[in-house]
Amino acid sequence: MTNLKDLIKNCSKAITLGTFSISCLLSATLFAAENNENIEVTQVQVTSEELAAIYVLSEICPKFVKGKKFDQGYAALVADYLPDSAKPLRQLQQIAQNPQFKKFLDEARQDAQKAGDDKNRAVCQDIEKYQSY
Repeated sequence: MTNLKDLIKNCSKAITLGTFSISCLLSATLFAAENNENIEVTQVQVTSEELAAIYVLSEICPKFVKGKKFDQGYAALVADYLPDSAKPLRQLQQIAQNPQFKKFLDEARQDAQKAGDDKNRAVCQDIEKYQSY
């Protein structure tokens, strides 16, 4: 099995960054959890596109899922992408407010819109099951 770093990299290149790269990450983690396997995660360079896609999920997912499970899964996902931050959710919100980040957010929003409700709903439901390892 490829490591998580390679999985994220390959997914990002294969399909639009928005929802599919997050689906790949979540699927690998859920697979490992279901099979009681450990995945070795190495530090990866997080791109602005990835952070924008994750932030946009906070905008679109309340339409599809709500509650504590989503909030916990989303917090774990953000923490995994911003591991050096003491307050990763707050840091992502601050990044999203930066005018230079707007172009990445606009692109991620367009990608999410192109993906459609069914794909977005599936990703949001996967986030409810996401756990940091």
